[in-house]
Amino acid sequence: MEDIIRKMSLTLYFSPVSQPSRAVLALLAIGNIKYEGKVLDLFKGEARTPEYYELNPLGRVPFIIHDKLHLAESNAILIHLV
Repeated sequence: MEDIIRKMSLTLYFSPVSQPSRAVLALLAIGNIKYEGKVLDLFKGEARTPEYYELNPLGRVPFIIHDKLHLAESNAILIHLV
């Protein structure tokens, strides 16, 4: 099962200053799960752009796109990845 997750396309939108983002990053590292990371600068409002709202209407981090699945809540992301 873990090989299925590793082979799927995973994109993580995150901010290093966000504790929930760091929790997801830690799980990805521990699980050796490959992902494409997109760092958002929260202080510059990068999570409040129209482009980001189109992907994630809540405008929060962390946020993942895992193939067709979009998850915007850190606990949901952690459960999904586990």
